[in-house]
Amino acid sequence: MEAEELTGELVARTLLVSEEEPGGLVVASVQPSNTLLESRNRTVAKSFYRQLRNEGFSHEQIIQLSTTLLDLVTEDMKPGTSQA
Repeated sequence: MEAEELTGELVARTLLVSEEEPGGLVVASVQPSNTLLESRNRTVAKSFYRQLRNEGFSHEQIIQLSTTLLDLVTEDMKPGTSQA
């Protein structure tokens, strides 16, 4: 299954019971559930990995790219920096 196919499945609504609203249900937030996030992350990662392999990246190059990506995220999380 490709990442694009999951797009419609990724939003899960969190409902709370409320005695103040007619019907008793209120949409409190719209957040993907942990299971959907894990599924999406794995699907996107597999798709990205396959794309890199199809383009000729070696295992070592993919590991280097992953390390660089983690370095960028770590740097971006430091206070006062934002490279996005």
